[in-house]
Amino acid sequence: MIIEKFRIQKITFTTLIVLLSALFIFSSCSVEKSKKIKVAFCNLPQEVEKSFTKELDQKFKNLKLEYFSIPPVSKVSAKASARKYDLVFTWDGQSCELLKNYTQPVDKSLLSRLPNSSASQVDKALPLLLNHYGLAFYVPVKNKYNARYPNNFAELERYLRRINGHVDYPFFVAAANDVEFMAFLSCFVESYSGSEGYTSFIQALKDYKDIDTFIKTPLNYEINLGNIFELLREWTSKGFLNQNWLELKKGDLQPLLEESSIGIIFLSLDDFHKMSYEMAKQISCDRFPVVNPKIPHAIIAPKIVCLNTSNKTVVFEIQDYLLNVQTQKRLSKSSTYAPAESTCMAYDKQSDDVRFLAAACKAGPVDSASSLVFENDLSRMSQICQEIRNYLKI
Repeated sequence: MIIEKFRIQKITFTTLIVLLSALFIFSSCSVEKSKKIKVAFCNLPQEVEKSFTKELDQKFKNLKLEYFSIPPVSKVSAKASARKYDLVFTWDGQSCELLKNYTQPVDKSLLSRLPNSSASQVDKALPLLLNHYGLAFYVPVKNKYNARYPNNFAELERYLRRINGHVDYPFFVAAANDVEFMAFLSCFVESYSGSEGYTSFIQALKDYKDIDTFIKTPLNYEINLGNIFELLREWTSKGFLNQNWLELKKGDLQPLLEESSIGIIFLSLDDFHKMSYEMAKQISCDRFPVVNPKIPHAIIAPKIVCLNTSNKTVVFEIQDYLLNVQTQKRLSKSSTYAPAESTCMAYDKQSDDVRFLAAACKAGPVDSASSLVFENDLSRMSQICQEIRNYLKI
């Protein structure tokens, strides 16, 4: 009887332990689901923030989501920011690099949804959307002077020679704008020296002391930055770039296009989508052509990424949801950026082309120098840009 009673008590106790364990697990999950999830948008356009908040609010109604718009982080603020938020959306630039020291790795199961060139770059920052800096050809001018779209840098110069003298601005870039100017230099350097040379250019900007030292930076075994700048001076002398090209602003583009005074525009994907329909339908976009296609190249396509600054299971669920096909389709449509996912429908042909180009480049999409070097120090970018402009004047 005593033994039997002990067995019953033992079974009862064991059952109680199992029930309590199950209750604890259930309670833990419930607590996690009911916890506040703090989401930060770091230095992103407002319309992009709205695209993400709409998706998260509709899908994760059981979560208490809180949203914050924050400025770029610094070395001093990065750790505190990572502790304060569970999820951070930002450009794959300076803030991202600083936050990576305090974030979780991207789950490898998500990488199969990305093109190989993008997946190979991923460690802690999950790419979701892509912008792009490239060329936009004004089709009426192209057709009028029987010019052919260029496939490489030599053909780009041939195109400019063809239309030079017929339009006031064969090549238009809003070089008075620091972000645009840095993007233009980024494309030019990458075109001439490949992804390896571009890395050297970024490091030289980080180490910048003065213009004389800067221009001596070697980009590869053939050229240095001084050679790139001499070519830009040559373009000005030949008339490819107008004499006042360094003073041009974004606001100058519309009236000049209306007068058919431009041949090629240096243009971002998001600025293309801000054009009126009547103007945009006369534009044909492409990547910045390269000098030597035999060396590895990247494409200057700034990435919006997602960083997991928490160890909560639900944060992985959010990242998984944001990268699925249907979500990516909606995000591309609402933001007008290119999707990072390999197969979903993009917002339009231009967005789809950007995704294809990013996948086709061996070194994948990379951010512009303005984001990689100066995101949290715009005054330094302004100073360096002005010194470069002064050097380029002829």
